[in-house]
Amino acid sequence: MIAAAVFKKTRVIGFGLLWFLIALLATSLFPLAEVMNDHRTFLPYIGLVIAMAGAVSLLINRDVRYSLWAKVAAAVAVGLFLCGNGYATFQRNKVWKTEESLWHDVVTRSPRNPRGLMNYGNTLMARGDYEGALDYFHRALALAPQYSVLLINLAIAENATKQSAAAEQHFKDALRLAPTSPDSYTYYARYLLSHSRAEDARAFLRSALELSPSDLTARQLLAQADGQARNQPATQTPEYYLDLSLQLYREERYVESIAASRRALDLRPGYAEAWNNIGAAYNKLGRYEEAAAACEQALRYKPNLELARNNLQYARERLKAPAK
Repeated sequence: MIAAAVFKKTRVIGFGLLWFLIALLATSLFPLAEVMNDHRTFLPYIGLVIAMAGAVSLLINRDVRYSLWAKVAAAVAVGLFLCGNGYATFQRNKVWKTEESLWHDVVTRSPRNPRGLMNYGNTLMARGDYEGALDYFHRALALAPQYSVLLINLAIAENATKQSAAAEQHFKDALRLAPTSPDSYTYYARYLLSHSRAEDARAFLRSALELSPSDLTARQLLAQADGQARNQPATQTPEYYLDLSLQLYREERYVESIAASRRALDLRPGYAEAWNNIGAAYNKLGRYEEAAAACEQALRYKPNLELARNNLQYARERLKAPAK
């Protein structure tokens, strides 16, 4: 191939083939979620077309006299090639006509593709076919049980079909698997709001906005939660939520532990022990900057809180440690 690029006659062919291979390197050297995706070949195919055009040009410009039959055969071959591509394009356009037809084609051709199964389930859910969506979500879950986005969509469908307990568990599973994804918090908070649990929702929405301050959906939901919370009487004490936070921390449910501590802070903003619990949970999640900030807040309200000092020291040490 490199030799083809060096010689003058085959330079265009070599250039096109090198383009094709180099453009494929980005998606060939690194493992990706899906083995194949149409869009990954768009840029490489430009080089392949250039190489083919160079090869055709080389054949045409050779000092060889072609017979009439050879010319007719070549014309027929080109015509059949173009007709075949035209027909294939027509068929492909039918597949791409709607999002539902596209993902239905994906699950038909690749029935063990979790993302395809999930996305087809999403199109069914969008038109109100929740039972059909649940079927595809469960099939995807059997193949990818650690897929947090799938768990969120499954929970949404379960909530729509009055399966609240299963929905909440799957929202919590998504949070556990993707504690740095704002969507994990936002969608769970929306679920909590739909069940008139505004105080719980506010804690998760604040976490979502810490991760993504420009998230408009989270901001709108937080405003809704604030309005809903003002109309609900407080039913628990800061101490109750602090104890709940400690219990969740011991169970290694760190995201929920942070949410419980935030509930305590809603009732008592200067609660140093709650700030310390947040810092400790963030340390466990590997989010050391946020851990340090929370521990600093704890020490601001209670300078002699030894637990907060220790958690702050740990967070700072981890921040200074070289990345592996």
